[in-house]
Amino acid sequence: VHGLKKELLSTNMARKAASASLRLALRKAAQLRLMEKEKNKSPSYAMRISLRINKVAWSMLADGKAFAEAEINSL
Repeated sequence: VHGLKKELLSTNMARKAASASLRLALRKAAQLRLMEKEKNKSPSYAMRISLRINKVAWSMLADGKAFAEAEINSL
């Protein structure tokens, strides 16, 4: 009986230690996920593009020579 009580106590302590380490690992994973979400909270890709483009220019080419050009400023 004494041996069973000792084994039960040992098992309970191991279970508590495993539970604590699992909680710690889950907390760290949640923090990493939250940091990743915060890092990705930037404007949408379309907004990023429209904010960065100040001027667009293009040329129509025929036989390697430009015959028409267009330019758009401040999109």
